[in-house]
Amino acid sequence: MNILPNRLGLVCVLSISCVLNNIAAFNITINNGISASASATNGAVVRIYANVPDQNKVFNSWAGNITGVDDRYSPTTSVTVAEADVTLTATYVNAPEQSDCRGQHGQYRRK
Repeated sequence: MNILPNRLGLVCVLSISCVLNNIAAFNITINNGISASASATNGAVVRIYANVPDQNKVFNSWAGNITGVDDRYSPTTSVTVAEADVTLTATYVNAPEQSDCRGQHGQYRRK
């Protein structure tokens, strides 16, 4: 509390009070990847990133409680936190085999 005199000889009392709201933070756990934040509050949008796949693997989708995931089939997407901890796992599948084909106009690679 500060006491401030003014020009009229009156004393003014200045008081500042702050209220701290107890805002819950929810944990964000990303298996086989990372998130932009380890925790977030309800309604927060957090970017998530799948790890680079091992050789001969490709990203498949996000698994777990995918409620709030913007695009479960994208290795880089976002999740909106909805009053609960978030645990997601990036999943991978075998990459399609590639074969070389020779045609009359040269060599082609088929996926």
